Amino acid sequence: MKKGTLKISKSKEKRTKGISGGITVGFVGATKDWQNGNHRLPEPLHHIENPPLKTANRIGWNDYFMSVAHLISKRATCERAQIGAVLVRDNNILATGYNGAPAGLPHCEGPKCLIYKSTHPDGSVEENCMRTIHAEINAIAQAAKNGTSIHGSDIYITASPCMNCLKVLINVGVKRIYYDKPYKIHNIEELIRLSGVKLIQVSPPPLQDSII
Repeated sequence: MKKGTLKISKSKEKRTKGISGGITVGFVGATKDWQNGNHRLPEPLHHIENPPLKTANRIGWNDYFMSVAHLISKRATCERAQIGAVLVRDNNILATGYNGAPAGLPHCEGPKCLIYKSTHPDGSVEENCMRTIHAEINAIAQAAKNGTSIHGSDIYITASPCMNCLKVLINVGVKRIYYDKPYKIHNIEELIRLSGVKLIQVSPPPLQDSII
């Protein structure tokens, strides 16, 4: 160093985006030559390229949301059927629900399940639990509780909706109903046709039991 020249360097590690989209890792030094007033940055230490995105095994949105519905169904307390539902708009989850008793109230346990029967106009008999709120209704209730608009949304359900749930889904403005397992679809065919709501079957790829 020449006489009369003073160099002061304060360095810290910083990550900056490289030109090619990778990550440049280096030391940005506030190095100043007090004799001539020049400022300079040291050369980057190395460059890390962004790893290629693997999309071959990436599931689509329908499989994604239906898989979430199956995961949610694991919270269901009904012993007769575990159902999960997810309300979605613009690929964003708005609310979720699963079937079970109202919050804080007793759940059904084996022989304590209270069943009532209703007769369809075609003579078929349907059984429902008096304690249980269906997953679709619980999802709608969650949205209402949190002040979330669900008009124009889609719903993913692990089983197709019953007639009563379908009527509510129509009224709240759900446009598409995605389901995995069919449940007495013949009972709701006329409502589907008259309402214009689309009923679409989606069977997600199997996931590990530890996940769902």
